[in-house]
Amino acid sequence: MDNLPLLAARIPDARAHVFPGAPHAYFEECRAPAGAIVGAFLDGGVRPGVQSEV
Repeated sequence: MDNLPLLAARIPDARAHVFPGAPHAYFEECRAPAGAIVGAFLDGGVRPGVQSEV
């Protein structure tokens, strides 16, 4: 996770979000919130209740 800020800063239009306590396969255990975050990114906007952090 040390590389997260570095990667997010170097990828154009990147956003980063951390799911505290989630395993490497976060998309399985955090499907709903991860899906909302990915969907918001692809839509180019922000969906209500979705916050991204770097």
